[in-house]
Amino acid sequence: MGRKQGMRLITLLFILSLMQCACFGCQCRRKRHLQEAFCGSAFVINGKVITDQLKLPIGRELQNSTVPTTPQPPLWKFDRIYDVNVTEVFKVPVNVVLNPGDVIQAVTRAAGSLCGGYLPLDTELTITGGGVNDHGQLTFGLCSHTEQGLTSYQLKGLRGGYSCECLTESRSFKKLQCLLNTLPGYNTDCLLKYGVCKKVQNQTCEWEVGIHDACVYNPVIG
Repeated sequence: MGRKQGMRLITLLFILSLMQCACFGCQCRRKRHLQEAFCGSAFVINGKVITDQLKLPIGRELQNSTVPTTPQPPLWKFDRIYDVNVTEVFKVPVNVVLNPGDVIQAVTRAAGSLCGGYLPLDTELTITGGGVNDHGQLTFGLCSHTEQGLTSYQLKGLRGGYSCECLTESRSFKKLQCLLNTLPGYNTDCLLKYGVCKKVQNQTCEWEVGIHDACVYNPVIG
């Protein structure tokens, strides 16, 4: 194999590796407890998604419009922008003013392979995310926690009941933890809906379950 052919092969393998990273580069962990999502997110709101649209990121859009013959860019270059009617605000950055009744934009990458998230239209749900960009848009991604139909226990947690001294999962050994598999005899899915991780007197963190009987394994839950 000649030197030129060898360089072409190396270039081709490099391009293929980049393509593979784009397709498989976004992997999310198992579904998180809402308390963990609340503590790890910059914003947490309830809202109803009213519209969505694909747009090039601000700045690129103007550049593209100056060349009318430019072909349509590929999907991975676009952002997906949702208009969200805010119904309740649980957590926002200190420099952001957001109230129920406001309509705010939530932006994510359009391609799921680039960690783009998804919000269903005409649906009220809880949305968490990384923050607010320079254009006043909420930013979220594929791994951001979204959830519909919260229980009264989850709402109570979001309204002040969730302490961030105890995290339901943590990679840091400095954080006190409540692991979903450390409460024997309880249904993990039920803990996600009714469990709260709290610090007790001996400075450890333990589960407090809102409705004990319903969270025991093999219950009939409607």
